[in-house]
Amino acid sequence: MPALESAGVTSLWDTDGPVLAAIVQQVEVEGRHFPDLREIFETCGLDLDAGMRSVRRLDAGHLIEGQQMGGNNYVVERVTGDGLRESRAWPDRADRLAEVVIAALAEAAENEPIPEKRSKLKTAASGAAGVGKDVMTEVVAAYLARVTGAG
Repeated sequence: MPALESAGVTSLWDTDGPVLAAIVQQVEVEGRHFPDLREIFETCGLDLDAGMRSVRRLDAGHLIEGQQMGGNNYVVERVTGDGLRESRAWPDRADRLAEVVIAALAEAAENEPIPEKRSKLKTAASGAAGVGKDVMTEVVAAYLARVTGAG
């Protein structure tokens, strides 16, 4: 977002990210059926209008689902899977795939009867785990984006 920021435009995620995280906290962690949006806006330092714009963007982005009840009344019904992943409450697909790749390499090494191949597989598993899950996740995400045409 450097182009936006250099033009004096604030990244909307600076507002929407904390609002989403607070909704996830109330709905998924605390088990509230309907989050208290006014409490969330206050916690996030937003007035009612700015908070409602954020909620509408989260809904339009399919991160939450709910109903506009007229005026500035909105009922959040649920956080979507994308909303849970974006808020980091759930791992994203690349995180899960990185874990699977590391586990598969370790298992293959354990089950390989040929010592030379077993050694290479152990080295690969150790290397993949050693670079860290974050780096491995970035590599997997970049690969997935390339092969799916999304990147």
